[in-house]
Amino acid sequence: METDNFVKIKGPGINIKKRNRKFKAIILNIFFSILLVIIFICLYFLNVRIDKNQSNKIKMANELIERINKLENKVDNLNESFSLINITGYKKNEQFNENIKNKIFENQGHFCKSNDLFRQPDIDQKIRTVKINFENVSFSMHVYINNDYISNQISRIGSWEKEISINFLKCLKYYSEKKHLSENQITVLDIGANLGWYSYLLSNAGYEIISFEASHINDYILKKTFCLNQNSNVTLINKGIGLEDEKCILQHPSSNVGNAVILCGENANIKVDNQNREEIEFTRLSNYIPYLSNKNLALIKIDVEGGEGKVVKSGIELITKYHIPFIYIEFTTDYLKMQGTDPRELLEIFENNGYYISTVDFISKNYISIDEIVNVISKDLYLIYSKFLE
Repeated sequence: METDNFVKIKGPGINIKKRNRKFKAIILNIFFSILLVIIFICLYFLNVRIDKNQSNKIKMANELIERINKLENKVDNLNESFSLINITGYKKNEQFNENIKNKIFENQGHFCKSNDLFRQPDIDQKIRTVKINFENVSFSMHVYINNDYISNQISRIGSWEKEISINFLKCLKYYSEKKHLSENQITVLDIGANLGWYSYLLSNAGYEIISFEASHINDYILKKTFCLNQNSNVTLINKGIGLEDEKCILQHPSSNVGNAVILCGENANIKVDNQNREEIEFTRLSNYIPYLSNKNLALIKIDVEGGEGKVVKSGIELITKYHIPFIYIEFTTDYLKMQGTDPRELLEIFENNGYYISTVDFISKNYISIDEIVNVISKDLYLIYSKFLE
């Protein structure tokens, strides 16, 4: 009887202990499951935050462009909207409407009056204003506070590429006197404007400037500089010039924020650590020929980090038909090859169309052969000018 009682009493206790162990196991499983979910959520948001930080500048730049677009969409003439960012909405053989052109110039300063919409604190805190007095040309411009070679030079010595800048002024003066034109009747294309040293130097010397800059960040700074010099005759176009209408990637090295490398097609997938990336738009220079054909286009400056060949080929009609007097071009054989251009073939385009090549010195007529140029490894700057000047 005692044994039976003992068994009867102990049996339920064992069942209780088993149930307790199962209950504890369930609780532990629930606890670890919740813990894993929390860890997963934390890792997810941490990763999202990292991604946001890496793309923050690009998003900010895109938001800026959207805000500017909202303003520029108000520019409406003859049922067509043309803006600083895109004035290529006409057919290639169609005469550019003079009223539309005037509307662009009348409204290109509207963002200066829209402080609530035209503001980008993330960029503003990295730039400052400098006053320039160069060869009796005075103006103000925005430059980066640090981490930019061009900005450092301008801030330190008050100029950028001094000898080239002086030669530009000399070339334009020569053209003005030879053609009996005033400065405001002469047009210059600045392709690869960067922060706008040449655009604002030459515009404040009295010339009309059409400035192309693909980077949204640099374009924002160019517009802010425009607001410092509202009497300047500058049209800003936030596009790069290439062989076709396409979107590419611009990578800015952290050590030189104003500079960049252009990556298109499959190369757009290449990512380099510590570099900021932004998506940019390209269009053909030939799209602007209807607008440029009735202008006294005296000088084209091309400095686009290896994309110079694409610029020339996309506007070949300007060279073969209109014989632009002066073409300044940055020439680096390795950069050109990387962008798919044969350096010799590029120079032969000019030679075959009646151009001389010089070391950015038109006055002394110090000609250079193609062989001398293509064998140079380092980056060099050349002025190519037409024999039709003589």
